[in-house]
Amino acid sequence: MKYSTRVLIGRMVISVCILLFSVIGITVAALMTKLTLVTLTCLLNGAFELSWREVLRSIKIGVIGGGILGVGINILRFIKVKGF
Repeated sequence: MKYSTRVLIGRMVISVCILLFSVIGITVAALMTKLTLVTLTCLLNGAFELSWREVLRSIKIGVIGGGILGVGINILRFIKVKGF
């Protein structure tokens, strides 16, 4: 295998890892934020109300936000902006 092919495969693996880590990280952050807000409202109202619809909505927001962040970081890496 040529050196240039190995470098390309390595860059693609790193890019996919960046995308996955950003999606997972933002999704976890969205879920933790939702859980914190529901816990605070539970302390105020005395009722813990969290439906699966709200959880799935938070997951969707996290996946979309993480995907945009990951794609943005990868684009900046490929056009070789300093710091990426």
